[in-house]
Amino acid sequence: MIQKKKDFRNRLLEYLAEEAGCQDLSDLPTGFWFPVACFIAGSVKAERYSVREWNEAVRYLTGENIRFASPIQAQQFLEVNKDNFYTDNKAGKRM
Repeated sequence: MIQKKKDFRNRLLEYLAEEAGCQDLSDLPTGFWFPVACFIAGSVKAERYSVREWNEAVRYLTGENIRFASPIQAQQFLEVNKDNFYTDNKAGKRM
C-alpha cells in the first residue's frame, strides 16, 4: 500500500507541529516550541494557507485575538514576535 503524503493545506498548526517535531500541538505555544514554530511559519509560502488559518495560528500560539487582513501580515507578525510570546505550560501563565 502506498502511503500518501499528508495534505496540510488547511491545517497550518498541524503542519507547524509536525515540521518542528513537536509531538503534542498543545506544546507549540510553550517556551521552547514557540520560537521554533514561528521560524517554521516564516519559511512557509504564506499564501499556502488562508488568512483564517493564519489568524487561528496567531491566536493559538500567542493567546492574543489579533486579526490580520492577509496571510503575509500574520506571518510577518509571528516572525517579528518570535521572542515576545509564549506560555509556561506547567504554570499555565503567560510569560
